[in-house]
Amino acid sequence: MRLEESIMHAIDGNAVLFLGAGFNSGAINFNDERFPLGNELCQRIIEDGNIDVSEDSEKDKEDLQYISERYLENNTKTDLINFLKKQFTCKKLSDAQKIISSINWKRIYTTNYDDTIEYASKIGEVQRDSIDPKKNYADVLRKKGAIIHINGYIGNVTEDDLDDTFKLLDRSYQRRTIPDSDIALTLSNDIKNAQCFIFIGYSLDYDLELQQIFVEGGMTKNKSVFITYNASNRTKHKIEKFGTLADIGIDEFANRIKDGNGLYKPKIGDYRLKLLNEMKSEDYMPSTSISDNSMTELFLKGNIKMENIFSAYSDKYTVKRTICEEIEKDILGKRQAIIIHSMMGNGKTVLLKQLAVDLCSKGRVFFLDDINSYIQDDLDYLSEQKGLKFIFVDNYTRIIDSEYARVLSNCAQSGMKFIFSVRSYMYDNSYHRFTDVFNIEANKIDIYNINMMNSNEQNRMLELLDTYSLWGKKAALTRQEKKKYISRKCHGEIKNIMLDLLNSQKA
Repeated sequence: MRLEESIMHAIDGNAVLFLGAGFNSGAINFNDERFPLGNELCQRIIEDGNIDVSEDSEKDKEDLQYISERYLENNTKTDLINFLKKQFTCKKLSDAQKIISSINWKRIYTTNYDDTIEYASKIGEVQRDSIDPKKNYADVLRKKGAIIHINGYIGNVTEDDLDDTFKLLDRSYQRRTIPDSDIALTLSNDIKNAQCFIFIGYSLDYDLELQQIFVEGGMTKNKSVFITYNASNRTKHKIEKFGTLADIGIDEFANRIKDGNGLYKPKIGDYRLKLLNEMKSEDYMPSTSISDNSMTELFLKGNIKMENIFSAYSDKYTVKRTICEEIEKDILGKRQAIIIHSMMGNGKTVLLKQLAVDLCSKGRVFFLDDINSYIQDDLDYLSEQKGLKFIFVDNYTRIIDSEYARVLSNCAQSGMKFIFSVRSYMYDNSYHRFTDVFNIEANKIDIYNINMMNSNEQNRMLELLDTYSLWGKKAALTRQEKKKYISRKCHGEIKNIMLDLLNSQKA
């Protein structure tokens, strides 16, 4: 990808920024020093901790994990954290860092501990959340442009983090926090979906786990640009496997952004959903009557006309299940998810459509028919929108084994609710799998078995069959006989009624 093209994508808000240590060039920390680069951090730790390295080799003196462990032999973890905070808390920025932070980045990843990009964003009045490996996927989604610290963040490091998510000591490096993590999943999806990645000051010398994600995610020269300065031949050789090299330095890159902002007008337009399908009442012209043909299509073939459900005459088209009111109350209350199950033909799909129509007046309604990496972009967009969002997933077993199901599950946050459906026999076999994958607390889920109609619903079914003369050879039965037929022979189940009447029609 050409540098100029990547800058256009960044201005449009379609680029991901990835920062390495070189991004801090020109910044000053709280010790009134430039940020430590390369082996400088080891030297500063040695000096601060009065570590005797007289018998160590030059290679050992440049081993950050080893030197950090040596520091703790005569100092506490609190001492180490205080030292690191002074080293990696930003006090003064370069103009380049201010310009780069002002861009509407889709998301920002950094292998750095420091708060330089946070400070630059704050100065530029750009609101961005800081995410570290301790936080879950919902935190990543909360705001567009979140700053994801892959190796830990100085802004909230604790003593426990030194042994776990803050990559410094041997103990933390021995823990695999990147593969299979929410951050890895987010990064993989961004590689697939973002228009481009722009790397600044990142050499690819370390982080083999990240390189594996780049390869598996399909990072190519057509999608990525690396901003370097006086890169060695070794670094150039590595970078050329993943992207285009622009060996111009951070200051010149910032100048190119300034030029681009002056010459290029960003694309303006509403976000277009890539995977979710939104149901809007204005997209349907409600029917002014219910035709006999549409009833035959519904009862005998299962074809649903949404115009009829949106119509004021919908009660003459379907049996409105009374349980809809209870489900709606739950999903508008404290419940995060609803599971609706029934056997095939017992009205599950119709109930979902009825419920969706009702919820259109309470918030925005979306249906998920398939799942792939684009689900992350859609959820990023929805997380920024105000109001309630209802996501319907019919037959959740279709997606439960997808690698992207966890993206959907971990976005559980305020304003986003889920309505899942499944056939009853599959529900019995998959519920424990559902709870494992979707990771929604049991007290935030309600489960509804809609196989059997209650007495009032059975009466409504009887009236519809009468109105549209769908009884076949049973048309001569008395009303009482028809009620007994529905409740006793058919056990109040729609599928039994439809199958029997279909056979009656054919006879």
